[in-house]
Amino acid sequence: MATAFKTAISVTTELGKINQLAASLKLESFPVYQSATINAKYGVNTNASIADLIVNQGLPTIAYFGIGIGGFANISTDKNIAQPYTPSPADMDLYTPIPFRCTKTPLDATELAKYRIVERRKINDQWYFLYWLKKLDFGSGITITKLSGEDIASGSLDTSNLFPVPKNLVSSEVDENTSRTSVSVAATRVIEGPEVMEAIDVMYDGDLRRARISEFGLYTGIENHGYRDENVLPSGTYTEAAYVQLASHMCCLGYDKSSPNTKITERCVISTGELVQL
Repeated sequence: MATAFKTAISVTTELGKINQLAASLKLESFPVYQSATINAKYGVNTNASIADLIVNQGLPTIAYFGIGIGGFANISTDKNIAQPYTPSPADMDLYTPIPFRCTKTPLDATELAKYRIVERRKINDQWYFLYWLKKLDFGSGITITKLSGEDIASGSLDTSNLFPVPKNLVSSEVDENTSRTSVSVAATRVIEGPEVMEAIDVMYDGDLRRARISEFGLYTGIENHGYRDENVLPSGTYTEAAYVQLASHMCCLGYDKSSPNTKITERCVISTGELVQL
C-alpha cells in the first residue's frame, strides 16, 4: 500500500489557539501563562507587566518567527531518506531552535530593530548576544478566497448580503454545500547574510552539517516599547517583545544555509482560525 509522504508538516499549537480565541473575543480575563513564554525560557523581559501592556498595546498577536535545525530525521540505514517530524500541538518551542545572530558585541540600533528576544549568554568563557526571533514582514492587505470543490477564485465582499436570501430547498433533497471562504494575510520570512552561520560557528564549532534550517515557528507577543538593557543597547531604549509564545510549529526537510551568501525567503499564510505555513 502506498504511503503519502510530506516534505513539511505544520501544526497550530495549544498556546496559539488560546491566544487566537482570546484575541477574537477580547476576553477581559485574559489567561496569562507567564511560565510558558519564550521570555521565561531565555530570561528576557520577564518583569514586564502583561496587564499594563495589554491595556496599552492590546492582546498578543502573531508578529515574529524563529528557526530551528531539528525538524527531520534520517529513516533509512544508508541515511539517504529523510522525513520531517510531526510537531505536536503541545509544543511550546522548536525542537532545536537556533538564533539568527550570535555576536560578541551588540548590534547597532538599526540592526537591533529587526530582532526580538535578545539573550546575553556565556559560551566557552566568552559572552555573546543571541538574537532568537525576527519580525515578520506582513503583506499589504487581507485576501478573500472562495473555494468550491476543486475551483479556487478570488473573492470580495458583496454588500447585498446585508439582506441575504436563503436558497430554495427541494423536498427530500439534502443541500450539500461544498463551498467555503478563506480569509487570510500573507507574511514573509527572510533569512540572509551572516544569520545562522554565526551561531553555527560559536555553538556548533563551525559544523556546516548543522546549517540546515528545518524548523519554522510563528510566535505571538506584545511589543514592549521603551525597553532598557544597557548590555544590549548601551545608550537609549529599544523595543523588546513580551509574553512571547509559539503559535505554529512547522517541520520540514530543510534549507541549506551553510553559505553566508545564501538568502532564504519563505512565505507563510495566516488564515481564519488556522495558521498555515507554506
